[in-house]
Amino acid sequence: MRTVDWHAGGVRLIDQRLLPNRLETPVYHDYVEVAKAITDMVVRGAPAIGATAAFGLALAAFQSAAKDRLGLLRDLEKAAAVLRHARPTAVNLNWALMRLLRVAADESLESADDVRNALLAEAQRLADEDVEINRRMGYNGAALINDGDVILHHCNTGALAAVDFGTALGVVFAASVAVACSNSCSRPASSVPRGSSPARTRTRRTWWSRSPRGSSTRTCAS
Repeated sequence: MRTVDWHAGGVRLIDQRLLPNRLETPVYHDYVEVAKAITDMVVRGAPAIGATAAFGLALAAFQSAAKDRLGLLRDLEKAAAVLRHARPTAVNLNWALMRLLRVAADESLESADDVRNALLAEAQRLADEDVEINRRMGYNGAALINDGDVILHHCNTGALAAVDFGTALGVVFAASVAVACSNSCSRPASSVPRGSSPARTRTRRTWWSRSPRGSSTRTCAS
């Protein structure tokens, strides 16, 4: 399951505040509510926030009542400002918004509906790219891990921090898969998450990400 995706005409998120006790996936049909979800930490992690902002701007395009391309562009600029304000320091958020605004500004898109469809396609492309990049990084990084290694990593770097698969924790997952697919008696790599965040959410999210992935996890209290 992806952390964020487009579902039933809206933006679906895993509510990370409730994990690991409950898994809820609310669907947002208002970009203002998407921005609030970012601010309220429903979604966490730079790559996941970037993809959420991208889908949020695509949602804003479909919400807009604009009949022509220029009117839609004005509405998108306003929506981008709302989404950007949700987490002003988030680099991936602003990067994703700028990427979609460049698509919207493409003059080869003749109508407002052309812009709407192009934005949704670009948001989906951005999300798919994130998964593929993390997957490649994971399996490339796995080659550097020896059987039985214990890896200390900071912050939540698992699938919930990205659209899927994860960044640093994705490397641990890939290494565990490599061992599971071999015929040896090797012991999969284990991870030790360390970090602090509001309401201990990083530790809880890391544990939830690791539970179905097949390698052991211990928490380092600091």
